[in-house]
Amino acid sequence: VVLTGINGSGKSTLIKIIAGILEINKGQIFVDRIDLSQLSPTWYREQLIYSPQEPKFIDGSLAENIFGSNRINGQEMNKILENSDLLTFVNGHEQGINMKLENRGNELALGIRKRISIARSLVNNGRVVLYDEPTEGLDQTGKASILKLVNKFKKDKKTIIIASNDNEIIEISNILIDMNSK
Repeated sequence: VVLTGINGSGKSTLIKIIAGILEINKGQIFVDRIDLSQLSPTWYREQLIYSPQEPKFIDGSLAENIFGSNRINGQEMNKILENSDLLTFVNGHEQGINMKLENRGNELALGIRKRISIARSLVNNGRVVLYDEPTEGLDQTGKASILKLVNKFKKDKKTIIIASNDNEIIEISNILIDMNSK
């Protein structure tokens, strides 16, 4: 599913509601016919592959920002970095995956911050993919990696909900929801 619409139409808000970050005042969100509010938040978070429109990071290493406390072996780490189109960036830095992010990563270009966020989302092998403007700020190589990921998620039969106005993302959607029409 692709949510499309002008700025302020509610795309990001809906993604955050489905992710369980924001609560709703009216209506219900159902996951496998169960009201989202009835699910264990811990269990539900484990089901999500989530990347926000504006990723936030901590002052720490790149590894800490991507993997947190998760134990990842070298092969899994390289696959995540490759799938997020981050491997070249990491290999090009003298400290590699141990490079330090300062100022919460704000010194990095938007495209790199997006790639880090996508990599972080791939640590969890959930069943529901929630991406908010995943191609924003990415070059053609980065966009191609996102399209490849989305097609892999489709093949793996994951539920995919993406907020985007990117025509390439819209073209591969099965369902398009125009948030401009209320």
